[in-house]
Amino acid sequence: MLSLQSEIDSLCALSHELLHLGLDGEPIYSDRFRQLNTDVYHRCEHLFGSHGR
Repeated sequence: MLSLQSEIDSLCALSHELLHLGLDGEPIYSDRFRQLNTDVYHRCEHLFGSHGR
């Protein structure tokens, strides 16, 4: 199990990648966008469930 800080860092990295997707001029593929969006959502849900522990 990851520490809370490493889970937060992982969420930040995923969020950064999602927010900057396509800014480098590369095409945005819907499957990659969907996967990043899903991963960010699930990590947020997991961290929210960890609140108060």
